[in-house]
Amino acid sequence: MSKITLNSIASLDTILAATTINNNMTTIQTAFDNTLSRDGTTPNTMGANLDMNSFRILNLPAPASALDPVRVQDLSSYVVTTANQITVPNSTTVGSVAFFNATNGQTLGTDPNFIWDSVNDRLQIGTVAAAGNNVIQIGIGSATGRYLDVKNSVGEAQYGVDSAGQVYAWCVSGTATIFGTQGAVPVDFYTNNVRTLRLFVSGGMGIGTGAGDPGTNNLRVVGSVLQVNTTANAGLGSTLGNICSGGSAGGTFSMFSGASEIGRFQGTTDFFVLYNSAQSMHVATTGGTYNCTFFNSGGTFFGNNGAPTADPGANRILLNPTTVASLPAASSTLKGAMACVSDGTGALAWGATVTGGASTPYLVFCNGTNWTVMGK
Repeated sequence: MSKITLNSIASLDTILAATTINNNMTTIQTAFDNTLSRDGTTPNTMGANLDMNSFRILNLPAPASALDPVRVQDLSSYVVTTANQITVPNSTTVGSVAFFNATNGQTLGTDPNFIWDSVNDRLQIGTVAAAGNNVIQIGIGSATGRYLDVKNSVGEAQYGVDSAGQVYAWCVSGTATIFGTQGAVPVDFYTNNVRTLRLFVSGGMGIGTGAGDPGTNNLRVVGSVLQVNTTANAGLGSTLGNICSGGSAGGTFSMFSGASEIGRFQGTTDFFVLYNSAQSMHVATTGGTYNCTFFNSGGTFFGNNGAPTADPGANRILLNPTTVASLPAASSTLKGAMACVSDGTGALAWGATVTGGASTPYLVFCNGTNWTVMGK
C-alpha cells in the first residue's frame, strides 16, 4: 500500500492546476521527511518500532559501547552454539567445560561431573558417577525449596530455605553439624539483625546483645553470669557452677565459691528448699536489707533493719524492735499482726493500748482497732 496519495490535475486552469501541484509537493515533502536518511540528514530518528520482517541488517560494526548491538562473532570467545548444545569455556582451566543438552536435560556434554538434573531441579557438580560422592548440589525446585548440598564419602551437609520459608543448616549424614571459622574470630547468630548468640574463640558462649566472653566451657547471659563446669553430676556436685536435673537430690541449682557450695535451689516432688550449707540463709529486699534470716540453729529472725543482732536459738523467733510511732495504723487488714516495740510507756497492763515515748519493750498485737500489749 502506498504511503502517500497525490491528487490528479483535472483541469489546466492556471489557478486550479497550481493549487493541486502545490498540495502534491507538500505531501511529497512530508513523506520524505518521514523516511530514514542514508547520509544522516535530519530528521533521521525513529518515531515507532522498526520491523525488519525477518530480513537481516548487514555489515554491522563491532560493538564499541554498552548500547551497541552485539554480533554472533563478537560472542565467539564466550559462547559457542552447536546443535542443541551451548558450550561455556572456562577461562582459567583448559578443557573444563559445561554443556547443556536441550534434548533430555540430563547430560551436560561430555563432562559427567557437571549435570543439570531437570527431574529434581538441581545442578550437580562433582564426581556424580562415583556413587554420588564428592558432589556439590544446588537445588532450586519449589517442592524442596532452595538449597546448597555438599557431600563426600563420609558425610553430607545442607544449607538452604525450605518450602515453608525456613532457613536451615544441618548434617544430613556424618558426625555432626559444625559451625566455625578458620581464623581466630567468634561465630555470631543474629535474629532480626540483632546478635543473640556468640561462640567465642576461647570456648565460651555469650547469649544476648553485648554478652562478653565468659571463658572456656562457660556461658554468659546478658544481665547475669551462669558458669557451668564440664563435669556431669547426677545430684549435687562439688565443682564450680553445677546445674543438675534428677538424681537423689531432685532438680537442683547449686552456687559455688571455688569448690565450696554457698547456696542451693532444690526441688523434689513434695518440697522446695532454698539454703546454703555453711551459713544462715537470708531473705532480703532490693538493696540488701534483710527481711528474714533462718539460722542453722533452727532459730528465725524477722525485721528490716539490717542484719540480725543475734541468733535466737533452736525453735525461737527474734523480732527486730521498732518504735510505737513506726507501727502502721491499726486496721482490719492488720488484725492478728504482731510486733516488738522498744519505747513503750512503763507499767502498761496486758491488753492495754500501747503508747510510746519511754524505754519499756513490749510485744504488741493488732486487734483490728489498736495495737495492744500482749507481753513484756
